[in-house]
Amino acid sequence: MSPRISIIIPVLNEAAYVGRLLASLDNEQDIEIIVVDGGSTDDTLTELKRFPLLKIVNSSLGRGIQMNNPAPRGEVSEECELSIIM
Repeated sequence: MSPRISIIIPVLNEAAYVGRLLASLDNEQDIEIIVVDGGSTDDTLTELKRFPLLKIVNSSLGRGIQMNNPAPRGEVSEECELSIIM
């Protein structure tokens, strides 16, 4: 079954916060979580790898680029009813 909601989270050097955010979303049903990393140089990717169902997309630096990166590549489910960009 396709997720009903896609949440796209752009990150850059968010190691101190991203784990807590993702843990709060971890038990939700019918959602896909896509994190778009803009080239973090801290432990952000290490934190992201703790969540195996998470989709991780590498992107160029820039919040606008990160927010628009997954859609053109077809990584947001076409059957998704709602996308949330944080």
